[in-house]
Amino acid sequence: MAGDRRRLTLVGTGGPPSLSASAIAELDKLLETPLDFHTIGVKDPTTGEVRNEYHAREGLWRAPEQLTTQQRQAAELEFQRTIAALETPKPDVVVKWLTDLALLTRTRDAGEDSAIVRCEAYCKMLMARGFPVGLFTDATLHELVQRHRFFPSYAEISDVLEPRYTRLQERMVRLDTLTMFVPVQDPQEPPS
Repeated sequence: MAGDRRRLTLVGTGGPPSLSASAIAELDKLLETPLDFHTIGVKDPTTGEVRNEYHAREGLWRAPEQLTTQQRQAAELEFQRTIAALETPKPDVVVKWLTDLALLTRTRDAGEDSAIVRCEAYCKMLMARGFPVGLFTDATLHELVQRHRFFPSYAEISDVLEPRYTRLQERMVRLDTLTMFVPVQDPQEPPS
């Protein structure tokens, strides 16, 4: 029964279901972690005067008290997309991503054999670490190329992928929470 709840079926659409830009923005707002602001008294070393500085830190995410039908459907659709992004990648996806990375950065050694060996070793380690397919994207390539002129080490690649993996897992948990809501009556829907 829980598996049935997870399937979003849109009858009559010619292609895969999609979300409008406003629905995506609204869903992202529901999923974001709030910031907590706090004040810290800081003493100025030259004058000895204490002044307040305001600092922000991540707060705790809380599910909203209620969702509309549209918000719940958007959460279910995004939940399905996030499940797909968390799947185990096929080795050829990781190899292509690493090959693109090698093409976009300089290598420290000119040997083609060493590049192939490095690519195989990195692929093996990235797969063993369990990074999902949703991390091997143009966005992560762009971030790595912006940070590194030369082909990055495994640790440098991992430093980029780890936080994204954590955020993807958090998003999955939050979306799962939202999909369990019984939606409230939409204001524009007539009561049945």
